[in-house]
Amino acid sequence: PMELRAVLGLEPFERFVYVLTVLEHYSDHDTSLLLGCARRDVIAARARALQQIGNAVELHDQQLPISNPETATFQGRSSSLLELLVAPRLATSA
Repeated sequence: PMELRAVLGLEPFERFVYVLTVLEHYSDHDTSLLLGCARRDVIAARARALQQIGNAVELHDQQLPISNPETATFQGRSSSLLELLVAPRLATSA
């Protein structure tokens, strides 16, 4: 899937932060302790990761030809899925 390729394309630090905070639900504090960095670095890295993943998915969706209504629905869902995964995490990290 495109989302997985986008995550794998992140720089290592951003990828670790994304996996720990978004996918594994570690707190910013715990993530900063595990990675030996400041909490603000974790927050900034997650923001960069989410931005890069969102940009990659959006670019991919724009390049896909829409050949039938099912494809259009799927394209809309891929962005929505990403938003569903990350929106709760963004709300709690502020």
